[in-house]
Amino acid sequence: MRTLYVMKDETHAPAGFAFSVYENRLDPKGSVRAWFKTESDARLFSSAEQEIQELKRKLGDVKRSASSAYHRGLLVH
Repeated sequence: MRTLYVMKDETHAPAGFAFSVYENRLDPKGSVRAWFKTESDARLFSSAEQEIQELKRKLGDVKRSASSAYHRGLLVH
């Protein structure tokens, strides 16, 4: 699962955007940063992104279960 960090007062921040949400990836060029004006906006974005990833993981588990059940049903008949 991805980890997002809320950071404050970065040196290269755009004017008026004091907070960022940072995702560190293995490739330094692949790292992602989103800028926000308030810390609450940054935290809201971070928690929403993490919840979306968790739901995608759960959906993948459900799809695999349904597929396995379907194939077992075909073998029984």
